[in-house]
Amino acid sequence: MHPPVTLSDSASPIPTFTPGTPGPYTFGLVVTNSSLGSRLNRVTVLIKGASRHPFMGSL
Repeated sequence: MHPPVTLSDSASPIPTFTPGTPGPYTFGLVVTNSSLGSRLNRVTVLIKGASRHPFMGSL
């Protein structure tokens, strides 16, 4: 199990994080407004090792 990571800006459409160790990191997202909320959606990011290019642009 990995230690928790913090997103650079949880309100940003493209937040970043710095992983502590290689392995899978799972994030959840719920979108809300003043009257409605979405269901929880999850995505898992697999970190394989150190990168020379830490920025990941749009896929």
